Amino acid sequence: MSGNGTDVLNLPVERVKLSNGIRCLLRPQTQNEIVAIQVFLDISVFDEPDRHPGLANLVQRSLRRGTAKHSAAELALALESSGASLQSVMAEDYALVSLQATKDDLDKTVALLAEVLWEPAFAPEEVAKERDQILAEIRLSDDDPFSFTYRHFRRAIYGNHPYGRPVEGTADIVPLLNTGLCRQWHRRVFTPQTALVVAVGHFEPKELVKLFNRHFGKRSAPEVERIGERIRPLSTYRPRRTAISRHVEQTLCLVGWPGPSVGNLGDLVALKVASAVLGAGMSSRLFRHLRDQQGLAYSVGCSLPLRRSTSHLFGHIGTRPDQATHATRSIVKEVQSLARDPIPEDELDRAKTYLKGAHLIDHQTNGRQAFHLGWGELTGLGHNFDAKWPALIDAVTAEAVARAVRRYVTTPTIVTLRPDIRPPGGSPRRDDDGRPPLPEGLPRDEDEPTRD
Repeated sequence: MSGNGTDVLNLPVERVKLSNGIRCLLRPQTQNEIVAIQVFLDISVFDEPDRHPGLANLVQRSLRRGTAKHSAAELALALESSGASLQSVMAEDYALVSLQATKDDLDKTVALLAEVLWEPAFAPEEVAKERDQILAEIRLSDDDPFSFTYRHFRRAIYGNHPYGRPVEGTADIVPLLNTGLCRQWHRRVFTPQTALVVAVGHFEPKELVKLFNRHFGKRSAPEVERIGERIRPLSTYRPRRTAISRHVEQTLCLVGWPGPSVGNLGDLVALKVASAVLGAGMSSRLFRHLRDQQGLAYSVGCSLPLRRSTSHLFGHIGTRPDQATHATRSIVKEVQSLARDPIPEDELDRAKTYLKGAHLIDHQTNGRQAFHLGWGELTGLGHNFDAKWPALIDAVTAEAVARAVRRYVTTPTIVTLRPDIRPPGGSPRRDDDGRPPLPEGLPRDEDEPTRD
């Protein structure tokens, strides 16, 4: 690990602003010769045009496929000859371009990073290759039961909210995305105002700032044109219960609720502890009660992904088709019990220790340290949110968990993936209305109430 124990969370960070306004966070350390540079862009699925889902992802993926000065092959060779690696990803709440290089090759590799950021070629043949790769990954994701069900779950819980759209796009829209759209998107949102540069590793801050100004500072700073309304919460939650029949071996059930955003930090941390009590490891409640004691589960867990806007708390269970209804009801019962019965102190302490340990383990590389600093800064929590996280976890009480569960755990959204049962003749079994059957006791979407 680059640093020891909690010390790595408290290493000093220097704030710098480049000549064109780009914000930088610098954390020098000398444990190794590696420098991780991560460029966050304050763009998200909220900025993406509704008619072009997946465009931001295609742009990020295409950045590595050549620049105005280097073809895709030349760029790859230049990076590899320096022992450097460069990645570019799109997430729900940010875009990220990350470089990992040795300190001796920073001038060359930072110049290449600047090219990728500000001068991508978006050559039609290279964009087409990346588009085909994305489509192949979408098809592959459809073959993975959890990925497939989780995508449908997000759509069910968020509806038309941007978080309900897959970041990678959809198989019907991605083929329509082209070079012209990529260039237009890049011109609109890749500006100094949206950029945050985070560096962690073996460097001298003054020299690195000079390097950044030389390569990043030339980019002009026009006004950013926001395509859509900025980050907004889920305004209306309409619980849904949906069953999907496919050729799978077991039934997979996802059960969940909308959760707080990072702006409601108290409830967010309390529900994070709740998710650990419920589903973190073999000592968690879902594992012990549903898998070991009741024999309902092949696999089981609980999670709360952090989001700048409305998050979601969800449990998942792999079970037999005839146990699906009982399994989903059991998950709901376990979650609701946290609002009614105080969590015993020893169980609460185990969950907190798990979360704090996982947080420290996720800081073993300079790259992950840079990510945490940048994510906190970008979300408005501040780069030092990273260091505050263990104390925030420690401060959570059983009553705080109970309050948060009472506030957010209402009528659940349930998505069930079940084996495609075919009667004699080969056609999938259907209900009277022509749709695949739901597990016993689960109403159709239109039978659910609406909660604003």
